[in-house]
Amino acid sequence: MKNWFEQQLSQGFKGMIHSYDKRVKKGHHRTEKGQIWCVPISQLQTVHNQDN
Repeated sequence: MKNWFEQQLSQGFKGMIHSYDKRVKKGHHRTEKGQIWCVPISQLQTVHNQDN
C-alpha cells in the first residue's frame, strides 16, 4: 500500500478519482497538522486483489 500511495502521489493521482484535505489544529500549546487523501475502493483494485 505504501508503495502504491507514493507512486500515485508522485504522479499527482493523475487520472484517478480522489480528494484531498489539509487541516491545522492549534490548542493546548501545540499545533497538529494533518493531510488526508481519499480514493474510492474501485480505484484500488490492483492493491485490493493482491495476496499477502
